[in-house]
Amino acid sequence: MKKTALVVPSKGEIAADNLLGRFADFLRLNVAQGDASPETIRAYHSHVRDYVAWCTGVGLDPAAASYDDLVGYRKALVDRGFARGTIAYKVAALRRFYEAARSWGLRRDNPASGLKSPPERTAPEERIRYLPLDGLKRLLAAPQGDTPRARRDRAVLALMGFHGLRVSEVANLVIADYASGNLPRLTVRGKGDKARQVYLVATTARLLDTWLEVRRARPGVRAIFTDLDNCHRGREMTPRAIRYLTGGYLAAVGLKAQGVSCHSLRHSFATWSLHGGAKLFSISQAMGHSSIETTQVYAKIVDKVRENPSLYLEKMMGGCFPRVPLPEAPECPTRTGKEVNAMAKGPLTEQELKEAIAKLPPLEQEALLGILQAAIDLMRYAREKPAEEAGQP
Repeated sequence: MKKTALVVPSKGEIAADNLLGRFADFLRLNVAQGDASPETIRAYHSHVRDYVAWCTGVGLDPAAASYDDLVGYRKALVDRGFARGTIAYKVAALRRFYEAARSWGLRRDNPASGLKSPPERTAPEERIRYLPLDGLKRLLAAPQGDTPRARRDRAVLALMGFHGLRVSEVANLVIADYASGNLPRLTVRGKGDKARQVYLVATTARLLDTWLEVRRARPGVRAIFTDLDNCHRGREMTPRAIRYLTGGYLAAVGLKAQGVSCHSLRHSFATWSLHGGAKLFSISQAMGHSSIETTQVYAKIVDKVRENPSLYLEKMMGGCFPRVPLPEAPECPTRTGKEVNAMAKGPLTEQELKEAIAKLPPLEQEALLGILQAAIDLMRYAREKPAEEAGQP
């Protein structure tokens, strides 16, 4: 049955600009009990602005639209190739819009209340786009050189790739949010302006300190990350600017593809840290999820890899697969007498070890130093444990 609109004629038509302006006021007062983040309000407003533009294009008064008109708009979104998740956000924005129209007395119904978005054809875990571990490593090392731009970009990528921050969270960081020292951390404000503490690994803290040494900002600008382009130099970096620079580095290392974006770094952080042994609850806290159920999607991804049925079949079948001839190994180069003597010397001296580590890229240095420290702690424990047990009554 066709659902028709019930319009109060005495109000008349309202200009589209005025309609959008009133809707922005409604969002600030009513979304998230009046405490919605600026990003949420901008997203709702953008979706409704697109809808109003569509109405103008087809000669439709938004205040008088019927349920069937909204179905036609949804069909237009599908035809234009919008992802189903994006259409779901746009439909939700329309519900808010007509809820506002009711509060203004322009309508006595909400034509979008029964409007549903197209069903998703794939499971949530199948829609996650995360980077391969080697790809994430290459991306974080992509900004080359010691210029202010390279320093800034390395820190930006590390916060998203190493710690899973959202683009908007990186853009909203201010100087007062950073606590350096023995336990470096950031106060991050996420969705709903909820604050959380994000503890930084040594690599990220060092990259952030290196950027802050050369940071320049205009008077009154408190943002950690500032723009370096001539016309905007010293202003706060916008989420759009961060997306642009990340997209450039993704393309530079050959990782740019459909569905791969800044948010893929956040997905990569969650997926690979969970795969490496981090607890799901800790990941949920670090990402600022309001419910651990949101984080469960990454557990499904990791479980699919670990519990791949083909692994069990491969183990059962053993050597039943046809043998594939392997390429011949390259001939080993003949070592000089000097190289042989150097190998015969035995373990490296402390100075030789430091020189070898200094030649590695920063990320590999950090990883190797962590392994060495763990080995030292293990040897110390092995020495001290027997002594403790010997001293027990």
